[in-house]
Amino acid sequence: MMMFPNLESFSGKVFMLPFNRDAFPKSILISKIKKYGFLVPILLVKTDVIDGVMRIYIVDGQHRALSCLSLNVPFYGILYDMKFKDKDELVEFVASLNSTQKTWNTNDYIKAFASVGLSEYHALIDVRKRCTFSYITLAQIYGNSNASLAANSLKNGNFKVQRKKEADKVLEYARELAHYKPLTNRMLLSLNRVMSISIFKKKKFTEAYAKYVHQLSKLHLDSFDDTFVSWLKS
Repeated sequence: MMMFPNLESFSGKVFMLPFNRDAFPKSILISKIKKYGFLVPILLVKTDVIDGVMRIYIVDGQHRALSCLSLNVPFYGILYDMKFKDKDELVEFVASLNSTQKTWNTNDYIKAFASVGLSEYHALIDVRKRCTFSYITLAQIYGNSNASLAANSLKNGNFKVQRKKEADKVLEYARELAHYKPLTNRMLLSLNRVMSISIFKKKKFTEAYAKYVHQLSKLHLDSFDDTFVSWLKS
């Protein structure tokens, strides 16, 4: 058990995980702490997998801790005796704790793995900043996989960029086509597939896209593969 009667006892001794650095005192927690006091201990672990230095980190309860510090209310934490072999295992553990409150979504996993230094996730975030397509769609194109495999790899810390050059070309072409109408995620996935076939001709496809895309977007197709291929065969 570790007691924290004030900021001095906490600062420099306990750290936020890189992907929890945006934690802040929450008004709803502050009101409850004012009324009932501090009730549930924060959960701590001691590990060196983040940067090679052994430190104590909050893995659950960072908002409560910061809320107590803002009120100068004493609180305490339980140091959980668990060894982590790598960053992936630590992220998985923190995600499992959050699943009982607010389940992590794909963005949470990507942010977490990027913050602990996985370069493939940093690359994916950089690509996402320059377009409107979803992380799952981009992971499929860059990772050369389907939606299910892409989602699992992102959450397991196993995402790898398999075809950067080809994927960059697809996104560049999608930006050109956006002059006529921006592509949806499903359209981009189909464009990615059709650009890899032997009969693909950019000029012919662009002309067809400019002519038919406004009609096509109203159909809400699950896949545009057949339609895109038919443009190239006509």
